[in-house]
This record gives sequence, structure tokens and C-alpha cells, in this order.
Amino acid sequence: MRRASRHLHAALQQAREHVPGDRDLISCRDEAGSVERGAELVTAEAQNGLEYAMAVSSHRLNRMVAIFFPIAFRFLEHSPALP
Repeated sequence: MRRASRHLHAALQQAREHVPGDRDLISCRDEAGSVERGAELVTAEAQNGLEYAMAVSSHRLNRMVAIFFPIAFRFLEHSPALP
């Protein structure tokens, strides 16, 4: 969506340069610019959400390791040696 809106805006800008007096073309180009900015905001928000979810998941994994690693180490320390 983001890439398509960027290309649409660029294409309308080129058309505007070839036909400078067309007000409908200028209006469409400006609207495409708004759509492009909206798509950039949505992409940035999705990226931020993904990074937050990964940080939360990583934190949970670190907590689980901090709890269970010492338990497993003590279990292995007191168990008989494996052949």
C-alpha cells in the first residue's frame, strides 16, 4: 500500500509537470500525497507495534530462563552422571 501510494503520487506529479494548468490533476496529486502520508503512518505504527511485541516476548523468555535455569542446573548437579 505504501509503495503503491508513493508511485501514484510520483506519477501524478509527473503528469502535473506536463499539464501545469489542470486543477483536477493538482487536486488528485494532493490527495495522493495525503494517502501516501497516511500509509507511511500506518506502516510506522505497525513497525512500532511489532517491535513492542517482540520486546515483551523477549522479556518473558528472559524471565522464564532466569527462573528455570537455576532449577535445571541444580537438578543436573545432583543427578548421577550419565554414561
